[in-house]
Amino acid sequence: MREGASVLVALTVLCGCAVAELPEWIQRERIRGAYFHNNLGRDHLEALKANGCNTLLTKFAQLSIDLPPEAVERVKLYAQWSEELGLHFLPIVNLLGGSPERKYLATTKRRETDAKGRVYAKTPCPLDRGFWQAAYEKRGKLMASLSQDCAIDGFVLDPEMYGADHTIFGGGGCFCDECFREFYQAQGLQAPDVPAAERAQALKAAKLERKYREWQIDTVAQMAAESRKAIHAINPRLVLGVLLLDYDVWCMDGWRRGLGTAASPVIAFSEITYGSGYTKYVDDQVKLYGEQGGRIVFCPGLWLNKFLAQEVPGHLYEMAAHSAGYWLYTTYSLARPPEKLSAGYALPETQEAYWAAIKRANEELDRRAAAGPGYRSRLKVENAPAMERVQAAGVHKPLVEKLKPVPGAEPEPRDLKAPATQVRGSARYLIQAEAGERIRIRMKSVKLGNYQDEGAYALLARARKVVKSGELSLQRATEVALEPKQAGLYELLVLGRSNPFYAAIDARHAVLEVPAKGLHLLAKCTRMYFWVPAGVSSFEMKVSGTGAGETAKLTVYRPTGEVAGEADTEGGPKAELRLTAAPEEQSAVWSLVVEKGKEGIFEDATLHVDPKIPPYLSDRPGALLVPEE
Repeated sequence: MREGASVLVALTVLCGCAVAELPEWIQRERIRGAYFHNNLGRDHLEALKANGCNTLLTKFAQLSIDLPPEAVERVKLYAQWSEELGLHFLPIVNLLGGSPERKYLATTKRRETDAKGRVYAKTPCPLDRGFWQAAYEKRGKLMASLSQDCAIDGFVLDPEMYGADHTIFGGGGCFCDECFREFYQAQGLQAPDVPAAERAQALKAAKLERKYREWQIDTVAQMAAESRKAIHAINPRLVLGVLLLDYDVWCMDGWRRGLGTAASPVIAFSEITYGSGYTKYVDDQVKLYGEQGGRIVFCPGLWLNKFLAQEVPGHLYEMAAHSAGYWLYTTYSLARPPEKLSAGYALPETQEAYWAAIKRANEELDRRAAAGPGYRSRLKVENAPAMERVQAAGVHKPLVEKLKPVPGAEPEPRDLKAPATQVRGSARYLIQAEAGERIRIRMKSVKLGNYQDEGAYALLARARKVVKSGELSLQRATEVALEPKQAGLYELLVLGRSNPFYAAIDARHAVLEVPAKGLHLLAKCTRMYFWVPAGVSSFEMKVSGTGAGETAKLTVYRPTGEVAGEADTEGGPKAELRLTAAPEEQSAVWSLVVEKGKEGIFEDATLHVDPKIPPYLSDRPGALLVPEE
């Protein structure tokens, strides 16, 4: 164990509202964390150290509930590297994700059941003590035992359930047979014999609805407290943390109550701040947790590819100065060759620029630590203008090829309020305008979970002249209308952060471009049309998910509407289709749909198009644009 790692000091949460005890290094340096999977080598840890980071938040997805020896050895190796480099190490495990967890579920009957009586076959009941002890407590006790001889500072839970019916337990509570029966037993009452779909109403009629919710939260808190005590019986100084712990979900409330005490607070590693960085939300959460007795300490996260490098230093510094620190999602973006990074990990600017930005923030935190509480930094939160953010994204590269409408196509109007494909990250839409045509655009950032950040857009005319630019609101749609005097190509560039966005375009001809690294979709993809050129007798389409349990199904349709092929990512991270096009199916419009696979959930998915296929999609066949031959 690293010398001095167990020393505890009092940490004032906010203005003396409450005092919590945390390891001395957090009080002095703050958490300067890097999140990444354990497939990166020691050289990445060396780079983190050289640029001022001090904490490894390393995901060990393979450390399943059966504790495979090779995964345990991998944890030990990272602990060794951490000690050699003077870094703090907090391994992360998934609540549910691997096949051992799913096999365990198969041995039990208890499943999460919602207020409508729907039973989620792949999701455990949040009050299932057996599952909780196997999934959380067992691995927490392992980390506590390993920390006696290895440089392990803490243990962090990722509560997203990969491979379940949904990633987070439902907000309305669980109404399974066991929960319903145990609640009434706790009240000294006989549970009424009603089907699951009628239980929420039965509780409401008996005026027990509120008490039922409180009982479930209290039970989760009790389970969490029992596990905390079991873990701390082995090592009372092991720091506990949970990702997403600031989510406003009832089970999180139970975990907040049970996993933390004023003497040993749990760290809430926030993802809500991924795309917003430092805002009033950070101060509000710190104040809230302070007023609740200091059982929870707040540590906001920042998603690197949602920010320009120039924005990073100010956000990181203020996040750490106002809380327990910061953590970066994900430094994988800095460890792999840029050309090999997918859309979700690729950075708007060079990796060198981001390393420099991180180092600048950490050097300023060093100055703050040396000077004491009265230090006033010159670093300020900087949010680049919408146009500047859009310019830095990959969507702003000049269009090389000339486009034309599909020969003989009949344009059709577009209902702007009809469903539209949702994109995450950035996108370029191309509009071939005719002189005097009235074009209408409706755009919006779509709130995902508790993320607060908003998108930005820029509409460019010929010679890339900016017609209009601005922010995309979460509260209301942004509408833009134009009637060009001359025919020409317009580009609509849209950039999101953590939240997805959509753009519905009512124009005779408009397409969404598929980037070379793929189109990052989020939860919704309407039927999209594409062009198969003459001479292309075979081509490939691919869809990939971003994590276990997040699946996607790709269906491609021939010009006749007949299904040409289907591929589901259930069996792995990606699914590919190899398709053939007969002569009469070339120089023709095909279509595709990306949707939920047979198993898992449909959230993040990336669509890849064969280079032989023009990378343009349209939500109407007559609106499609194709390259001039």
